[in-house]
Amino acid sequence: CGPRSFWPRPNVESAVIKMMFKPVEERLALPWPRLRAVTNAVFGSRRKILKNALKGLFPDTDIGAMLTDLDIDPESRGERMAPGQFLAIAGKVKEPS
Repeated sequence: CGPRSFWPRPNVESAVIKMMFKPVEERLALPWPRLRAVTNAVFGSRRKILKNALKGLFPDTDIGAMLTDLDIDPESRGERMAPGQFLAIAGKVKEPS
Protein backbone atom coordinates (compact mmCIF):
# COMPACT_ATOMS: atom_id res chain seq x y z
CA CYS A 1 0.00 0.00 0.00
CA GLY A 2 1.71 3.17 -1.14
CA PRO A 3 0.83 6.85 -1.39
CA ARG A 4 -1.15 6.15 -4.60
CA SER A 5 -3.75 4.33 -2.48
CA PHE A 6 -4.89 7.60 -0.86
CA TRP A 7 -6.58 10.77 -2.00
CA PRO A 8 -5.19 13.30 -1.67
CA ARG A 9 -1.89 11.55 -2.17
CA PRO A 10 0.41 12.09 0.89
CA ASN A 11 4.02 13.17 0.50
CA VAL A 12 5.33 10.34 2.70
CA GLU A 13 6.17 6.67 2.37
CA SER A 14 5.35 4.17 5.08
CA ALA A 15 6.33 0.63 5.96
CA VAL A 16 5.49 -2.07 8.46
CA ILE A 17 8.36 -3.45 10.50
CA LYS A 18 8.26 -6.74 12.36
CA MET A 19 10.68 -6.95 15.29
CA MET A 20 11.75 -10.28 16.71
CA PHE A 21 13.46 -10.12 20.10
CA LYS A 22 16.08 -12.60 21.22
CA PRO A 23 15.16 -14.84 24.15
CA VAL A 24 15.53 -13.25 27.59
CA GLU A 25 18.43 -15.54 28.50
CA GLU A 26 20.43 -14.33 25.49
CA ARG A 27 19.72 -10.68 26.22
CA LEU A 28 20.70 -11.03 29.88
CA ALA A 29 23.99 -12.69 28.90
CA LEU A 30 25.17 -9.61 26.97
CA PRO A 31 27.86 -7.45 28.60
CA TRP A 32 25.56 -4.42 29.02
CA PRO A 33 27.84 -2.24 31.23
CA ARG A 34 30.81 -2.77 28.92
CA LEU A 35 28.67 -2.28 25.80
CA ARG A 36 27.35 0.98 27.28
CA ALA A 37 30.93 2.12 27.96
CA VAL A 38 31.92 1.41 24.34
CA THR A 39 28.90 3.16 22.81
CA ASN A 40 29.37 6.16 25.13
CA ALA A 41 33.03 6.43 24.11
CA VAL A 42 32.31 6.06 20.40
CA PHE A 43 29.29 8.35 20.21
CA GLY A 44 30.24 10.73 23.04
CA SER A 45 32.82 12.44 20.86
CA ARG A 46 31.21 13.03 17.50
CA ARG A 47 33.20 12.48 14.34
CA LYS A 48 36.24 10.98 16.06
CA ILE A 49 37.79 7.94 14.46
CA LEU A 50 37.54 4.76 16.52
CA LYS A 51 41.15 4.49 17.61
CA ASN A 52 40.97 8.00 19.11
CA ALA A 53 37.47 7.68 20.57
CA LEU A 54 38.40 4.48 22.46
CA LYS A 55 41.62 5.78 24.06
CA GLY A 56 39.94 6.32 27.44
CA LEU A 57 38.73 2.72 27.61
CA PHE A 58 42.06 1.19 26.59
CA PRO A 59 44.82 3.44 28.00
CA ASP A 60 47.59 0.82 27.89
CA THR A 61 46.57 -0.92 24.67
CA ASP A 62 47.55 -0.55 21.03
CA ILE A 63 43.97 0.22 19.99
CA GLY A 64 44.74 0.15 16.27
CA ALA A 65 46.14 -3.39 16.52
CA MET A 66 43.25 -4.55 18.72
CA LEU A 67 40.67 -3.21 16.24
CA THR A 68 42.54 -4.73 13.32
CA ASP A 69 42.56 -8.10 15.12
CA LEU A 70 38.77 -7.76 15.46
CA ASP A 71 38.55 -7.02 11.70
CA ILE A 72 37.45 -3.42 12.39
CA ASP A 73 39.06 -0.49 10.58
CA PRO A 74 40.70 1.71 13.27
CA GLU A 75 40.19 4.76 11.03
CA SER A 76 36.42 4.25 10.72
CA ARG A 77 33.76 6.09 12.68
CA GLY A 78 31.08 4.74 15.00
CA GLU A 79 28.18 5.43 12.67
CA ARG A 80 29.70 2.96 10.17
CA MET A 81 29.94 0.07 12.65
CA ALA A 82 27.69 -2.99 12.76
CA PRO A 83 26.11 -4.01 16.10
CA GLY A 84 28.34 -7.09 16.28
CA GLN A 85 31.43 -4.89 16.11
CA PHE A 86 30.34 -2.99 19.23
CA LEU A 87 29.92 -6.34 20.99
CA ALA A 88 33.37 -7.47 19.85
CA ILE A 89 34.97 -4.33 21.29
CA ALA A 90 32.91 -4.64 24.49
CA GLY A 91 34.37 -8.12 24.92
CA LYS A 92 37.83 -6.53 25.22
CA VAL A 93 36.85 -3.93 27.86
CA LYS A 94 37.62 -4.65 31.50
CA GLU A 95 34.53 -4.82 33.70
CA PRO A 96 33.75 -1.33 35.11
CA SER A 97 34.28 -1.05 38.84
